[in-house]
Amino acid sequence: MTGSKATEYAGATDHGPSVTEYSARHPAGRRTTLSEAALGTRTDREARWLRLRDAEGATLEAAAAHLGVPAALLRRGAQGRHRPGVRHAGDTYGLALRVCRSDRAGPRGRIREAGSVLLVVTGDTLVSLEEGTGDLLDAGATAVAQDGAGWTGGGPGAVLRTLVDGIAESWLDAVAALEEAVDDMDPEEDVPEQKSRARPRNEDMTARRIHRLRRQILRLRRTLAPAALALRENGHDTDEEAARWRDTADLLRHCVAQLDTLLQLLDSAHDARMAEIGVAQNNDMRRISATAALIAVPTMVAGNYGMNFDHMPELAWTFGYPLVVGVTFMVCAGLWIHLRRRGWL
Repeated sequence: MTGSKATEYAGATDHGPSVTEYSARHPAGRRTTLSEAALGTRTDREARWLRLRDAEGATLEAAAAHLGVPAALLRRGAQGRHRPGVRHAGDTYGLALRVCRSDRAGPRGRIREAGSVLLVVTGDTLVSLEEGTGDLLDAGATAVAQDGAGWTGGGPGAVLRTLVDGIAESWLDAVAALEEAVDDMDPEEDVPEQKSRARPRNEDMTARRIHRLRRQILRLRRTLAPAALALRENGHDTDEEAARWRDTADLLRHCVAQLDTLLQLLDSAHDARMAEIGVAQNNDMRRISATAALIAVPTMVAGNYGMNFDHMPELAWTFGYPLVVGVTFMVCAGLWIHLRRRGWL
């Protein structure tokens, strides 16, 4: 983390580290310090969301001290690439998620890991800890500012739900991008089979695309599968809240099933490509063998007469040379016709 970024997020002031606070009074967010935010939480008793980015070391310890959050919970979430799941520490619980997005600037179907998020609910306060790019929760922050669900009685649970929905939208976009990329793997327009020419030499490029897409799908699957389990365990306060989290978890499980289907399609495409390559190589070997057979006939004849035996009657015969040449040509022509009919040439 660079010095300017550390100063911006850590906010080394006399009042403690700097954070962004969202509440009914500040739906669009405002910069403040942890000490002031913690004081407002104790006096106002209203729901609020405190957003920390790339916090580490002393910032985490200060956040834990000011907000009464177990320091171990925040430290574990700040380790980066933490495993998604629900973590409990007394009345405080945290939801850890990874964020994957479709890279619109790169090749179609490219998925990048934008970072990880730890969302901690303690009392009337939601604390978010982001590791990675600085816009992981921007979509959720915009939605919170627009609908204000958390400030009209929903509490931090409603804000948590809105933030997770924003992350889920990025997951769904990534799945849709992968589906489009796999659809593009369909063969080009059918062309008539050419028996005497080699196939276009694009098999290596196709195999690389298939392997690259497999890696992207597996990367996204490693994010969604544990996230679905974590969301299913969340929302334990009320039956209605638990049902809503289960619906989101079921949607993610459906996405995982879609990714599994895409993996199967890619496996089938890879097998088909390998079969095509095997057939093409077999055709090449048959053409090579047929050519060798045609060359072997005159080579054998020339080899016999090149041994210079003394008693070879046709050497002294007037029609001996034309006869040998004619027979050799007829044998080669007959062999060529036979191989041509068998599809070897």
